[in-house]
Amino acid sequence: MPRLPGAAFGEARAEDNGLLIASWTMGDGCRLHLLANPSAAEIKPPAMPVKGTPIWGEDANDPLKPWSVVFLLEQPA
Repeated sequence: MPRLPGAAFGEARAEDNGLLIASWTMGDGCRLHLLANPSAAEIKPPAMPVKGTPIWGEDANDPLKPWSVVFLLEQPA
């Protein structure tokens, strides 16, 4: 909860393969990234790796399993 005050939505997009990617800037300057596979098939990770420490799910640079999500927290530069 300490990162929530001042948090703001960043961006969201859907890749051609169905992968959903979204990000938020948290109140302390960290960025929260979400990768989601809302399909019944495995999806390749994004061409450009998403930065951050995984806090939920598997490695974001591995194929995403069906119906899975990955959250990563990226510290400010």
